[in-house]
Amino acid sequence: RTITANSSKRKSRGKAEDEKRKGTKARTKTKTKTTTKKKKKTKRAKSAYLFFCDEMRASIRREITEEREQQQANGDDEEEEDLNPRSMMSKVSKELGRRWRSLTDEEKKPFVAKHLKA
Repeated sequence: RTITANSSKRKSRGKAEDEKRKGTKARTKTKTKTTTKKKKKTKRAKSAYLFFCDEMRASIRREITEEREQQQANGDDEEEEDLNPRSMMSKVSKELGRRWRSLTDEEKKPFVAKHLKA
């Protein structure tokens, strides 16, 4: 027996065995759409660090923008990456982390209280 491109490599064992394998009911070829709703997860409370970030982000962004303007006014355009908004976000995030780590436990208390209240 020669195998052509369209024929299957599996030998047919007969209708009886095929029906046993498939089951007695004929399967329909149409697929039904099933939609599942995603369960809404309960959001976790903000951490003390996030409360700190919310409060400090605007002032740090302002400071970095002022530094950038001073560099441009002085002609210190060494860093061209400063024009990229992503580098601005990166600098703000790094500065927020640095300032959070430098805070004492006493200075962190208002943010921890907000965290516990939330």
